[in-house]
This record gives sequence, C-alpha cells and structure tokens, in this order.
Amino acid sequence: MEKQPEKKVLGIISIIIGVIALILSWVPIINNFAAVLAVIGLILGVIALLVNRKHKKLLAWLGTIFSIIAFAIVMGTQSMYSNAIDDAAGKNDTQTTNKPQSSSASSKANSSSEANKTFNVGDTVSQKNGMDVKVDSVEFKDGGEYDDLDAGKQFVVVHLTLVNNGNKTLDYNEFDYRLDDNGKQTDMDSIMMDDNGDNVYADMLESGSLRPNSSMSGTLIGQAVSSDKLQLVSNAYDNSNNWTINLN
Repeated sequence: MEKQPEKKVLGIISIIIGVIALILSWVPIINNFAAVLAVIGLILGVIALLVNRKHKKLLAWLGTIFSIIAFAIVMGTQSMYSNAIDDAAGKNDTQTTNKPQSSSASSKANSSSEANKTFNVGDTVSQKNGMDVKVDSVEFKDGGEYDDLDAGKQFVVVHLTLVNNGNKTLDYNEFDYRLDDNGKQTDMDSIMMDDNGDNVYADMLESGSLRPNSSMSGTLIGQAVSSDKLQLVSNAYDNSNNWTINLN
C-alpha cells in the first residue's frame, strides 16, 4: 500500500529552523543561540516524524538531520573556541611566570633532574614529571596548649614552593612527601594551633592541581627529634621521582 502524502508544515518549519541553526553554528557567541534553535528544530522534526507515522517523512527527516548536524557543529566549535582561550591563557601565564625567573639564576644553578640525589634547603629539585620542588626554609617549633605533639619531639615546619614546568596539569598533595628521621619515615600531616585554637599556618599544603607554567607555595608539618638527621623525601608510588632534601 502506497504511503499517503506527507503532512509538511512541521517538517518545513523544522527544516527552516535547522538551516538557520546550521548557518549560525559557525559564528562565535551567536552559536549559543544556534544551539537553542537546533534543539527546537530537532523537537519539531521528531514531532513531524511521529505525526507522519503512516505518511511519507522526507521533510521531517531533513529537518531532524539539519538540526542534529547544527547542534553537533555548535558543540564542536564551542570546544575549539574553549581550547583556543585556554591556550591563550596558558601563554599569558608563561609570560608572567618567566619574569621573576631571571632573578633566580643562582637557585636554578643548584637544580637537578637526577633521581636518587640528595639536596639542601634552597636547592631546586627538577622532577621527571615536570614539577620542580624547592624547600625555602625550615622551622622547629615547640607545641602549644592545643597541639598534639609526641613527647620529646618538636614540630618540623617545612615551607616549600612547587613550580609546574611541564606541558600538562599536575596533581599534588601533602602525601607526596614524607619526613625521614634517621631512616624512619612519617607523613607530614600535623597541624599547629595557636592559643585561640586556630591554625598557625594558613597555607598548609593540601591536595590540588597546578597548571603548566604556574607555581604555588605551601607548608608541611611533621614531628621529629630536632637533633636527629632529618630529611624531606619524595613519596612517588611509581618510583619516578626519588630524591632527598636535608632539613638540618
């Protein structure tokens, strides 16, 4: 049995909206509106298909297909524009970060990418993953009224700087590093409280991500006998970044 002629109104409207969305889908900013049109055209196209269940469906199919293509182009161009903006922002970060590096040539002279090497406070450790680690200073502190400090020990407060010199975003957290006290290694996840019960250091190193050509500073706190040989060691689970920094 030959199918009946197609009910054309919804199909034609869907085609018109789909074509307009298709044209606008390449235009920045305006293609946000094109996405809305594409959705409307798709809905009308689907309705036209349902209305024409027992009829020919050429116009309904064309309207539906045009709308789907327009929406796909909008999503693709949005992703392309977003990546372009991120690349431009990354270049600006590079220019901003590179300016102070010219005044730190002496620190770079002490840096090394060699694994299993021992460094000192102020040296820059260049890890294989692109993350540079530098211990800026070390403090030894007695505990206060609200502190949970083991008997005979002091807080070992390590102030360090991380710089992502790689080409991809890198994760970090306080458990990337451990305190070595004469061979005994412990996590540096202690906190120090003042007399009001507040944290003494507001920049405690926690988990996060660092974009390429960006830097951040943070504080790690462990517990140890200050007269022992103390070192900060890497805690890379894949053994890709093995190094030691003398703390005293």
